[in-house]
Amino acid sequence: MLGEQVVSLAHAHKPARARSAHLQQPGSRQYGFTLVELIVTVTVIGVLATLAVPSFTKSVEKRRLVAAAEAVYDQVQFARTESLKQARDLLVDATTDGSTGWCVGISANTGGCNCSTTGSCVITQGTTGNIEKTLKSENFTNVRMTNSSFECVFNRLRGTLEGATQTFVLKSPSDMEIRVTVSALGVVRVCSPTGAHNVGGYPGC
Repeated sequence: MLGEQVVSLAHAHKPARARSAHLQQPGSRQYGFTLVELIVTVTVIGVLATLAVPSFTKSVEKRRLVAAAEAVYDQVQFARTESLKQARDLLVDATTDGSTGWCVGISANTGGCNCSTTGSCVITQGTTGNIEKTLKSENFTNVRMTNSSFECVFNRLRGTLEGATQTFVLKSPSDMEIRVTVSALGVVRVCSPTGAHNVGGYPGC
C-alpha cells in the first residue's frame, strides 16, 4: 500500500511538459508558418514582383511596336499590290505629329489625301466600291512615328515608287525602334537599327 502511494505521488509531481508530451497522440503535430517565415515570404514575393514589372512592361511595349510595324508594312504592301492589280497609280499618305498621333492612308487620288481626315483617303476595291483604307495610331498605344509626314506614289505598271526611298520610323516609349522602308524599286522591307534600341527578329538597318 505504501509503495502504491509513493508511485502515485511521483506521478502527480511530474513536470507539466512531461505530462503533455506523454499525453500527445502520434500524428497530432500541428503545422503552420511563424511570423518570421511569413515576413520573409512576403518580402521575397515583393522583390520578385519589383524585378518582373520592368521586364513585363518592356515586353508589352515590344509587342505593340511590332504590331504597329507589321501593320504599316501590310498597309504599304497592300498599296503596291493593288496598284499593280488595278493598273492604277495609288498614293500612300503618312501623316504624323512626330509622336503618338499618326496615320497611314491609301488613295486613288494621286493629287493627295490626308489620312487624319475621315473619308479623305479612299480607294475602289472590286465590287465593294469606294472604301476608306486608313491605318491609325490609336490601335497601337504609345507607339510613336518620328519621321516627317510624306506622300509617295506607286506606279501602276511596275509597282515602283515615283520618287526617292521613304522610311517610316516607329518607336516604343523606351525607344526600341523598327523601320519600314520603301525603296525606289517599290520593295517594302522591315528592319531594326543595331545597338541598344534593336528589336530582335528583324535584320539590321
